[in-house]
Amino acid sequence: MGWEIWHDSNGQNTNRIGFFCNTADVSFGPVIYTDGGFDKSEFYTLWDKANLGDARSMDEGELSTHGRHLVRLGGWEDLLIITMSVYHSDGKNVPVKIYEKLSKECFQNCGQSPYQPELESRFDSTEVGEKQWDFITEAVEELNEQMKIMVIQQDENTKVSQEYMGLTVVFEWEVIDE
Repeated sequence: MGWEIWHDSNGQNTNRIGFFCNTADVSFGPVIYTDGGFDKSEFYTLWDKANLGDARSMDEGELSTHGRHLVRLGGWEDLLIITMSVYHSDGKNVPVKIYEKLSKECFQNCGQSPYQPELESRFDSTEVGEKQWDFITEAVEELNEQMKIMVIQQDENTKVSQEYMGLTVVFEWEVIDE
């Protein structure tokens, strides 16, 4: 008793999905076109992560907006521009940017990595250097997850950061032409 999506695959590049009530066997909402690689289980996973609730309680416009957004995220189009920046501060002066990476990626592959020679080489093998490096690797992992959830939920905020021991890791992103 709930809702599901139906998926019409014509064996070509253009497929369709729609919503239906599996209690009354009645379709509702818009028909949304997808590419040949559409995955129903991925759609349901994204829907759950977006905390959208019961599709039957949404009006057609709201359902269309959320459904199209999630279908788009499930594809392989490069639709995210992501900047990861790392700043260092001695606590007295303005923080200095010590690393920046800009990338354009599809949602499925989005995420930044701290394992870049230019960034790794800034931290020595002393106890302080190792603690700072551990912070960066953990912060990047956590910020990647935060960013993904915020993109799925269409959050208006497009910047997250973490600070520790004079270091700040910042993620900023833009979803292209939604």
